[in-house]
Amino acid sequence: MKTRCVKTCILTKTRRAFNACSTSPATVATLVEKSGKSASHIYAHLSLLQLIPEVAEAFTQERITASHANLIARLPQESQAEAFE
Repeated sequence: MKTRCVKTCILTKTRRAFNACSTSPATVATLVEKSGKSASHIYAHLSLLQLIPEVAEAFTQERITASHANLIARLPQESQAEAFE
């Protein structure tokens, strides 16, 4: 249960950071500086925003790992459902 909350929080925090970038000229470098995380960490979390709802839900419900979610997120959204099966 605790892991599910962490994964949901990851998606929520990533959405907030992305929305902040949309309203101001923030960059990944700015997010790296503010969060203390690496650029690759930031990019990996931002990629999760590209997940279709079905896959995002599977990630938050621990049916797939963060690594699997990131791999699927790299695919076009039209191909994600097929890759998820």
